[in-house]
Amino acid sequence: MFGGRKRRGRGCPLLLLMLAALLCACGQSPSEVARKYLADLKLGRYQECYQMLSRRDQLAQTPEQFAADMPLAPDVDRAWFEAAEAKTQYALNKEARVHGLKAVVPVTVTTIDLPLWERAIESAHGPVAAARAARDSLSRDNYPRLSYDDELVIVKESHRWRLFADLASRERVARLHRDALRLYHQHRLDEAARTYGKLLAALGNPPASGAKGAAFRYARELELVAAARARAPEARFYRVKLKLAKVRREMTSAGEAGMFGQITNAGDKPVDEVRVMLSYYFEQGSRRSPVFAASYPAISNPLEFTGFLAPPAPLMPGETRSFGLRVNAPIPIQEEATPRLGVASLIFPPWSAQTLSEALSGATTRRATYDNDRRPRSASSRALR
Repeated sequence: MFGGRKRRGRGCPLLLLMLAALLCACGQSPSEVARKYLADLKLGRYQECYQMLSRRDQLAQTPEQFAADMPLAPDVDRAWFEAAEAKTQYALNKEARVHGLKAVVPVTVTTIDLPLWERAIESAHGPVAAARAARDSLSRDNYPRLSYDDELVIVKESHRWRLFADLASRERVARLHRDALRLYHQHRLDEAARTYGKLLAALGNPPASGAKGAAFRYARELELVAAARARAPEARFYRVKLKLAKVRREMTSAGEAGMFGQITNAGDKPVDEVRVMLSYYFEQGSRRSPVFAASYPAISNPLEFTGFLAPPAPLMPGETRSFGLRVNAPIPIQEEATPRLGVASLIFPPWSAQTLSEALSGATTRRATYDNDRRPRSASSRALR
């Protein structure tokens, strides 16, 4: 994730680092610096990539921190990085735009559509066999592709062109992204959308290497949030199709108060997320006065790529699934009040079954660019081989 801490990289002797620092970008044009960076990225020369950074960026992060999240690199953890990078293509189709001491080199990135790929693999093969099936799909080039425009920003320092990534601001962007995802999983969709808006406004101000591609990825997540908001009225009506059973109070494995039960999808649509509302009441004749209420996740699936560690698994029509939650109500209320559990809200899956089925055909590449308002515009084209 942009600003994340995914670990990858190779060691490099100190002597080689010093030589790389002396030779990096010396006498090269912005376009040549961009080509060298992309070549080193493809070859796994991450220390050389680091030596090409601006002084400001090198002060902001160590080589190890930089190797965990490099501009234009695939947004995956170490376990899947080499496989994803091998399937990623970078094309410099236009000349650098030079404005004084700064230059911008446009780059077209074609890579795996990671979140859609993970969803499609899980849907077709199930969570147990997902990782093995994913590697098989890569070996057969049978995966959804995504193509988008990014850029490398090059600045001149002491007569040398160097890469500017604005690493100092990445943690703020990463924090906003974590907040946006948290709000989404809490089903606070309006707030999640506003947080994504802040995140997108923060990216590219000032323009930095890889920021445009990161904005594209986050704007795609915002599209999914917007789709969930659009289907919110339908989701409210569908709540009655979700049946709770065998609800009981028990201690969790950590020795804390918990509530456990089963949930059945008695409708005809898959459900991606379910939150339940736990309320406590004091009985007062025919009246019930709530003294505590809180919502908890019963089913939750990620929007982002998880590396097949926790592949999304929607609750399918007719399926029954167990759930458990840790209760944080005050102990006196738990002991004296009467609990009641009900379905509070739900979110449908972000992609249809047809989209997931078509994703593994490997026949098309989704092509996307940005307009002046940084909104994604998409079209399909033939896959780039």
